[in-house]
Order: sequence, then structure tokens, then C-alpha cells
Amino acid sequence: MGEMEIIELPVERWREYRELRLTALRSDPIAFGSTYEQSVGYPEEFWRGRLASPSNIILFAERGRRLVGTAAAIVGDEGDAATAQIVGVFVAPDERGQGIGRCLLEALLARLAERDEIARVRLGVTETQEAAIALYRSLGFEVVGRLEGEIRRGDRTYDELVMERMARAG
Repeated sequence: MGEMEIIELPVERWREYRELRLTALRSDPIAFGSTYEQSVGYPEEFWRGRLASPSNIILFAERGRRLVGTAAAIVGDEGDAATAQIVGVFVAPDERGQGIGRCLLEALLARLAERDEIARVRLGVTETQEAAIALYRSLGFEVVGRLEGEIRRGDRTYDELVMERMARAG
């Protein structure tokens, strides 16, 4: 099966990032703010820009040159450098239950903790994503709010829980 490694992706591998993101949007559509239909049409520059942006930290889990998971943080979005926003957490369905999500998030949280300007880490999670909520709680995140009807898929809406933790322990 091969050893799993946490990596950053060079911009030249943008197609792999795009494919993983589209897989995520197809397999877990209520877990993300964007849709497959929106994202499939984005041009090459969009994907390259995401990987190259200095305000993004995007980590990937790779096994045998195959991307099997990702987790990202946006730093200083909306003018708040004190808060980093975790987005786009995904592990391929056939790779779940092996601790990949935890490894990705621990690596991402460690990177965020190195940056003195970041005090808090926040994320949003659809209320029905029980495994994700449990993982986030185990990493010290607590629910600090609820956005009612934030996610809409078809004729159904879902609430999004806002979870937060300090960037550094103590």
C-alpha cells in the first residue's frame, strides 16, 4: 500500500490538486461551501493561484505519488491576521479510518502555531459530519457558533457549526 507522507504540492502538480478537490466535491458535497458544478469550470490559473498564494497553506497526504487527502488554512482572510481559517479538509473514501485526517490537521496546526501573528484557528463543519466533528473536538476545537442554513444542496439546507481553538497550547 505504501507509506503515507504529508507534503506541499508544487504549482506544477495543480492538475492533481484539481482532481482531488473535484473528487471531494463529488463524494461529500455537503461538506464544502463550493460545488462540483462551480469548480469543474475553473481555469488552470485558479488552481495554480491557490497553490501559490502566500495566504494559503495547503497540505496533502500522498501515498505512492497518489494524493489521498488534503487540509488547508487561509491566513489573514478578511483582514484578520489573528485568525486562521481551516478549509477543504478531505480524505479519499477508500483511505478513511487510517488517521490521515488527523495527520493532516496536526501538521497544519503545527505550521499555524509557528506563526506568531496567529492567535486562533477557526473552521466550519456541516452539522451532519459527525466523524469530522469528533476529530476536530479531539484536536481541541470547540463549537463557538452555528450558521443556520449555511449549506444548500438541492432543496435541502444544512447548518454549519463554527469551531475554534487557540493556535498554541497554553
